[in-house]
Amino acid sequence: GHGDAANGGGVQSCADCHGADYLGGWSGVSCYQCHDGPEGIHPEGWADPDAHGAAVATSGASSCGACHGADYLGVARPGEALALREAGITAPILVFGYSPPEMAGELAAHHLAQCVYDMDGAREMAAALKGRDAGLKVHLKVDTGMGRLGIPCPDAEAVVRCVALATELARLPEFHLEGLFSHFATADSRDKAFANRQLSRFKACVAALDEKGLRPPLC
Repeated sequence: GHGDAANGGGVQSCADCHGADYLGGWSGVSCYQCHDGPEGIHPEGWADPDAHGAAVATSGASSCGACHGADYLGVARPGEALALREAGITAPILVFGYSPPEMAGELAAHHLAQCVYDMDGAREMAAALKGRDAGLKVHLKVDTGMGRLGIPCPDAEAVVRCVALATELARLPEFHLEGLFSHFATADSRDKAFANRQLSRFKACVAALDEKGLRPPLC
């Protein structure tokens, strides 16, 4: 993560994302929004890979917003989301990656959102939520070109698959379909041709869901 990279490469590695002058680079975020510098840019504990510095644990989600403007957080694994809740962070959190179906109840109890991308996995999670008061917020992921998790969207059939899964999710009372998202593989590259193709595929899915009255509020 952020801390790991700087631990290994020192402050100089920050330039890879934030530019040689630390004023933003391709990330568009200046180091100086949060940290005094250029000497000793980061405060003590900033490189902690578990919490991205002591500030997160002490200040909560507001410390993320100071640099990144975040009002909705995302993590790769459910354990990371639960750790943030234990640290007192109450902001909405989406688990971008896979979570075991048996964790569905715990995710719902901690007001976390989960990525879904296939109906079999969704049904297993719904079964684990039977009889619970709290439903689970879910975000449908479409794979527009990254080649990882998500409904494959390489062709026109992608829209059909996306609508079909969203329709099924809407029928499950254990879920609240809150969002739709994708992962851009080359968004930080100078050549935006592939990123634009991904964006077009994503927009087609959004439009199709909108037409069917299934468009979630976050997409």
